[in-house]
Amino acid sequence: MRSALLVLAALLASCGTHDGTNWPDTPWDQQCTAAPCLIGSPTFCFSFTSDDFDIYHVNDFMRTRGWRFNGQQYPNSIHMAVTRPQTQDGLADTFATDLDEAVLYAVKHKDEPAKSSAIYGGVEGGPSEEAASFIEAVMAGMMDEQQALPPVGV
Repeated sequence: MRSALLVLAALLASCGTHDGTNWPDTPWDQQCTAAPCLIGSPTFCFSFTSDDFDIYHVNDFMRTRGWRFNGQQYPNSIHMAVTRPQTQDGLADTFATDLDEAVLYAVKHKDEPAKSSAIYGGVEGGPSEEAASFIEAVMAGMMDEQQALPPVGV
């Protein structure tokens, strides 16, 4: 029984070496020269991106086939965890076929905006300094409120 991860790894075998400058927050033992491109050295949760087209188009297409990915940012990418349901006989082949078609779809629609995107950060290009300061203040206040101990004897 093959897992979807093994199929994905075979499809993306043309990846080379990453560098820490372009990918500072990801394991940089693989850099993509193909599209889509596997990020890091995953064991069960894999993430991939593309410099050739909007990776979120792959997500849009795969959703129509019943696959569920989550969007990520910095770099724009999508990820999926391989769990027991993805190890069923024949499913890896279906995944490979659907992924091939999704890449063709993404290339065909590369000049159009994708329907899906990432929710992490929520701001294309990253938050402004003002937005970051506001978010930090709100989060600090939430942590103070939620983590504080009640007064003694109350």
